[in-house]
Amino acid sequence: MIVNKQFDTLFLDRDGVINRQIIDGYVTSIQEFKFINGVFSAINKLNNIFRRIIVVTNQQCIGKGIITHEEVKKIHEFMLINIKNNGGKIDAVYYCPHLVSDNCFCRKPLTGLFIKAKDEYPEIKFEKSFMVGDSISDIEAGKKLNLNTKKISKNYTLFDWVNDFIVEI
Repeated sequence: MIVNKQFDTLFLDRDGVINRQIIDGYVTSIQEFKFINGVFSAINKLNNIFRRIIVVTNQQCIGKGIITHEEVKKIHEFMLINIKNNGGKIDAVYYCPHLVSDNCFCRKPLTGLFIKAKDEYPEIKFEKSFMVGDSISDIEAGKKLNLNTKKISKNYTLFDWVNDFIVEI
């Protein structure tokens, strides 16, 4: 196993990458938050390759009044605890609560969540970092900052990518 942490930061989307995405809906409770198979193993392996892992996620369900900031924070705490209990680590979670129509700077495909992460972790080197997500907006955001990007899906998960990635490096 590679342990020299040759890459800087791995940015991960949440829904569809770490947990199952609810089609035409939102994860509104920890009961609805279902980890994707293999995600714990994938994150454990990625912790050995990347200096840090940061989640960047659009959560417009807050802006729509479906869920509160506090409820999203509880879901994220649940996610972080379960990842930790399974041997992995996520260093930080940043989320955009705004509606698409709000035209904010933090909603992917814009780069505000990444800039906020860099403000809190000034040593981040985007050119040695990756963005892994399941949507075009994830990939577009990463490309705007010259991150390496990888689009995953239900048929090609984070677990699949990390195993291919380890073989490549």
